[in-house]
Amino acid sequence: MQLSTNHTTQSRARKAYMLVVDDNPDDEALMQRLARRQLPDVQTYSVNSVAQALAYLDSCTVHELPRLILMDLYLPRREDGWQLLQLLKTHPLRHRLPVIVVSSSDEQEDIGRSYELGANSFITKPSCRAEWQVYFESLRQYWWDTVTVPPYRPF
Repeated sequence: MQLSTNHTTQSRARKAYMLVVDDNPDDEALMQRLARRQLPDVQTYSVNSVAQALAYLDSCTVHELPRLILMDLYLPRREDGWQLLQLLKTHPLRHRLPVIVVSSSDEQEDIGRSYELGANSFITKPSCRAEWQVYFESLRQYWWDTVTVPPYRPF
């Protein structure tokens, strides 16, 4: 059974992309390392602002759009993260992109507003590397081994 799961992961990850949006260089580097370890076949791109995220997405062909976006809410202000989330979820093509908000905040307002704007998940950033590792194992198992996402086509 494990062999089948690995095959599924590899076939789903082939030519897959993930975008990390985080203005904290330490968190961004850690997420990059964990992504390379947990999702070795996934191309991970990192940017550190709303403008850079939008520029990256504008440069993507339909086939290069990320299968998943991990974004910090505070970029550096939470209003910046909410702005990016709203721009993604109201865009005719990008609204289907799964977005996981990964934030140091555990404030109910931040969590609730993120979901209202269309976040697919909200995760409070772990406090230690071991917890980050568990998060990325779960991320791989759920978003790559389990979930089927729709194809991204212009309408």
